[in-house]
Amino acid sequence: MAKVYVSSTVADLKQERQAVMDWLVEAGHQPVHSYRPDSKSVRDSCLDDVDTCDLYVLILSTGAAPSPRTVIRRGC
Repeated sequence: MAKVYVSSTVADLKQERQAVMDWLVEAGHQPVHSYRPDSKSVRDSCLDDVDTCDLYVLILSTGAAPSPRTVIRRGC
C-alpha cells in the first residue's frame, strides 16, 4: 500500500479528482489531500502532507473544455 498525495484545482476537476481517489482506494492505496483549514498556511500544510507520501499525482486540465474526460489506466 502506498500513500498517494492527490493534487488538482478543486472546483473544476472535482469529478476527475474523485475518480482518481476512488480508484486508489479500490487498488489498496491511501489517498491524501490537504484541503483543510488549520493554524498553518495552506501551503505549509500541503507541503507537510506531501512529505509523508510515497507518490504524488497531479491532475491537470487544458482548460479548453468545461468538463475534461477522465482517463484512468489500470495497472499503472
